[in-house]
Amino acid sequence: MLSYLSSLFLLVGPLSFVVQIALCVHVYRTGRPFWWIWLIMMGSLVGCVLYVLLEILPGARWERAQTGSASWLLPKRVIIRRARERLDETDTVENRLNLASLLYDSGNKTEAEQVVAVCATGVFADDPEVISRVAWYKVAAGKLAEAEQLILKANTRNNKLAGKRIDLLKARILLGYGKNQEALSVFTSLQSAHLGEEPRYYSALCHLGLGNTAEARKVLNDMTRYFRKGGKIWRRSERAWYKAACLKLKEIQSKK
Repeated sequence: MLSYLSSLFLLVGPLSFVVQIALCVHVYRTGRPFWWIWLIMMGSLVGCVLYVLLEILPGARWERAQTGSASWLLPKRVIIRRARERLDETDTVENRLNLASLLYDSGNKTEAEQVVAVCATGVFADDPEVISRVAWYKVAAGKLAEAEQLILKANTRNNKLAGKRIDLLKARILLGYGKNQEALSVFTSLQSAHLGEEPRYYSALCHLGLGNTAEARKVLNDMTRYFRKGGKIWRRSERAWYKAACLKLKEIQSKK
């Protein structure tokens, strides 16, 4: 019996350490608070279980709700295929926007823009919410002139938040045309407009365009620090901008 327990300990010990290291890497790469690393390493199995139960599983359930998939284990291509099928069955603005989001996340900006291009028509022809989302994909796909013409149709009189999103898109268009100083002024004014980290990220790009690399790095570093200190809801909503900030920091570092 003692021999069996000794063999089990020799097997579980290294395996537990590997799991701890893997979870610590997960904490670092996903931008979660660093105190999780301390809990995982000091709490051993208990810390690992707590991290999985309180961070990984709730996050997986949220991702499942966002994608509408039956299982968070499904490959992205399967989730996209099912989103296409839902759109074929019911051609609605919501289904088009959901599919476009999945396509964009998978790196297909061009098709994402094509999917949503027809959304801002008919009863949605002047809807600022729909127009802002369609124009967002057009800007991402590099169709600046089309986005510029589209946002002129948005009726923002009764929707101030949508108006701020339109202003954000106008600034991104200015940035796309290389008008960094003009764009920076708008992005700076929008950082307190409850639009998340998008304005701050693009202000960093403006600084880079103006040659202010140190200021751009400071903004991006502030974004990553703030993300780790934020609550779960904030981290879920701003994860894409956290990842973008990390990638841009690596890009800046590689050019040194």
